Parts: sequence; C-alpha cells; structure tokens
Amino acid sequence: MSDTDEKEPASLDFFLSHHLPRASWMVGGAFRFDVHLLTLLSYLSTYFAPRRVARVAGAPPCAWSLDMVGARAPMTPQACINILASYAQDKVGVVLLFDNPQVPQESLEDAFAHWLIQELLKKSNNPTGKNAVCVADDTLAKHLRSRYAMLNIICHPNRHVMTNQKRTPEYYTKLTALYQQIMLHPRDAVQKQIITRLEYPERYIAVLNDPTPRRYPTRRDLLMLAVQMRRNPYDYTIAENMRRLMERTGFYTDDETCNLTEHEENVLYEAGVRHYVLQAQMIRNEITLWWDMFYHMLRTTPEHTNKAALVMSAAMASIREEPDKVPSGLGLFTLTNELD
Repeated sequence: MSDTDEKEPASLDFFLSHHLPRASWMVGGAFRFDVHLLTLLSYLSTYFAPRRVARVAGAPPCAWSLDMVGARAPMTPQACINILASYAQDKVGVVLLFDNPQVPQESLEDAFAHWLIQELLKKSNNPTGKNAVCVADDTLAKHLRSRYAMLNIICHPNRHVMTNQKRTPEYYTKLTALYQQIMLHPRDAVQKQIITRLEYPERYIAVLNDPTPRRYPTRRDLLMLAVQMRRNPYDYTIAENMRRLMERTGFYTDDETCNLTEHEENVLYEAGVRHYVLQAQMIRNEITLWWDMFYHMLRTTPEHTNKAALVMSAAMASIREEPDKVPSGLGLFTLTNELD
C-alpha cells in the first residue's frame, strides 16, 4: 500500500471547537510533582497535541517563594538543575513562582534565587524561549528588571491580594508597565465589568482551579501567615495559626470556590483571554492536580465525554513504576540523597 493510501489520523477538532480552542496552558507542580508531571505532559504532547502544555510553574523553597500547604525541605542545586533540564528536554517552558508578596530588603540579593534565574535563562534550559518568573512583589520585580533585561516577568495574584487599591480595569492596565503578563485575582476572573474592559486581554492569565471560596474574608491574613512562616520556618505556632484560621473561617469548603465553571471560562475566552493556569500551590496531593488538569482541559460536548474519559484514563495509566528497574530492597528506608 502506498503512503497516499494510508489512512489519515482522526481529527481532534471536536475537542477544540467547543471550548477554548486556541488556549495556552500552564500547569503548576514543578519542583514538587515532577516525575509524574513530566510523564503526563509527554503523553499529551505525543498522543493529544491539541492540549499540549506550554509551560509548567513552581519553585524550590527559597526567600522569594512561599509554602501554602506545609513546609518543604530545601532542594539541592543539582536537583534544581536536573528538573530544569528535564523540562527543557521535553520542550516545555518553566515559570519560577516567586509568590512571596513581602520579600525582605536584605533578601533581594538572595544568592540561591539569583542562581535559579541564571540557570533558567541559560539557552540549554530555555529552548522554547517561554521561561519566565512570576513575582508577587513589585520591589522584587523592579530589582529583577534592572538585573535581567531580557527576563519575562509575570505578576502573581498574591500581589493583588496584598494591595489596598481597588481592582479595576485601570488598576490592571497600570501593571502592564512593569509586567509582561498579569495573572488575574481569582475573584476578578468572574467579574464581567473587569474582564470585558481589559485593554490588553492577551496579556492576562486566568487561574482555573483556585479552591479558595470567592468571598473568603481572610485571604490576606492567611497569606501573611505564610510570609511569616517563610521568615521563621521553625516557629510551630505560625503553622498552627494557619491551620486554625483555615478551619475557623471555612477555607475547606466546596461551596462557591474560585474553581471556574465551563461558562465562566468561555466568558473569559470571549473577552480575549488566551492564557490559563492550573495552580498547585494550594494543593496537597498531586492526584488533585491531575483531576483538575484533565477536568478543565478536556471539557467537551456530552456526546464526546466518553472520548475525554478515554484520554484521561490512558494518560493516568501511563503513570507506573519503571518496569525495568530492579528492586534494591531499600524501598522501606529513607535516604538523605532522596533530596537530589
């Protein structure tokens, strides 16, 4: 049989035409869930290109980042190098999340954080040209802009949480002078009076899966406790205060969260927003991230939901232990080099 007689691959347009056909996707979990995240991204790029992920987001613990769901152990430089190289090999951009909205003045020259950026900008680690940083502190953003002229800087939603300014379309427009892209405050992503009046909608990013209730009264207080924990990581009372605050104020509720509905996502798309992120900062277990990832990325019409379920099932099935790896007998024990 000649090449011209071969059957053409089936079109996947039925997944694209209904929901966010030209969306660009960013998925969190980098520097946390890398082994399985890389597996799933590779699966999508190979077997379901219409939903290939353009960028991943995350950061190792450092002076410019926060841990919102429990403190993490420091990572070695070699571990960070390996992670950046792995995403570069798969042609996936990396966004370093520096979500601390109050970086101390003395930490602006943090050697480890600057080393991370230098590694991020290396040509070998940035084959797509999509590597960037996402910053929640204007002072840090200005410092990085003066230091790294070619660095793509994104505004993190924590910047909006801490501001005392009224968040209007004009408020967001002013931020475009400092940031190449701006993540919308999760609550603003459903405010038509804002999203339909954005001057440069293509420069904005919407968070699709923020679990925080939309009218959560103490989002700023919770964020401030995370900032304090970064400064005093061994003060157990801060972690306990965070836990109590979440319980007392109804943080763990399924009612009216900032998880966007299909209709809300379509309204954003119609307004010109083309960039979407599935965050992982507020997620404790990677299975929740995978659920959110496929739930939002594979929305389709009812007659095609069985095909969407097949894609998701096949992707999840690709996560399995390495079949050629011989058990060492040390699986029950913790080794210090696991940090690498």
